[in-house]
Amino acid sequence: MMRALLPLALLGACTQSQPNDDARYFELPEALEEISGLAVASPNSVFAHNDEYATIHEISLEDGRIIRSFALGNPVIEDDIEGIAADGNRLWIINSEGVIRAFEAGRDRTRVVHAQYDTGAGDYCEVEGLSLSPEPDTLLIVCKNMRMGTRRGTLIIYEWDTRARDRVARPWRQIPLAEALGAERSEFAPSGIEWLPDYRQLLVISARGRSLMVLDEDGVVVARHRLNPVNHPQSEGVTVVGSDRLVIADEGQDGEPGTLAVYPFPLG
Repeated sequence: MMRALLPLALLGACTQSQPNDDARYFELPEALEEISGLAVASPNSVFAHNDEYATIHEISLEDGRIIRSFALGNPVIEDDIEGIAADGNRLWIINSEGVIRAFEAGRDRTRVVHAQYDTGAGDYCEVEGLSLSPEPDTLLIVCKNMRMGTRRGTLIIYEWDTRARDRVARPWRQIPLAEALGAERSEFAPSGIEWLPDYRQLLVISARGRSLMVLDEDGVVVARHRLNPVNHPQSEGVTVVGSDRLVIADEGQDGEPGTLAVYPFPLG
């Protein structure tokens, strides 16, 4: 049974046109026009990537500048990269077919070696996000579109063990969203996921329908927040830094740069 939802919040605005004085927005360089995933890099920075190249950028949350960039492969790997997770200097990225590349964070302008694994999630769905998990040495993989059957209105998440590296066989969570979304359930298609250990909660963001869902670790929806379309035209990544800053990445539209938005967290 779904718990009572907290009031909806318009991120980036008190109304559709009134700015939020506590929010900060950064335009990103051309290399991140098609920014996709986010992960915590330090108490004051995030890791980010675009959805075409395996180049990882660390971005300061103070001024939006790129602190360092490092890449996988020589030449740099080209792929449909959909998510990133970080546990200190241990990083993983995942493509839409569920293939993970594991590596250590590198120095600026370096190439890093990586190991590659097929999680098997791509057999079941189009993958759209990656995160750490409530359990150590495991990652969460969120699905956007299922390849078989119809599960509209159901959030599907797989869990992958970074040590055993076996292919996934069944979902970690299958969460019905009909009660939370109502008639808008067909508009929710995950584009990013993040586990928040300090809160024991999951964030799942959807560019389609412009929603941010908050769930507890059992998959119970505890809140839903609408995203202001002015500031969030296509939200592709989400994380929380230092337990008190929500960071959302938006892909640039019509030649405009990609952006990072930073909000106080928890949300009201």
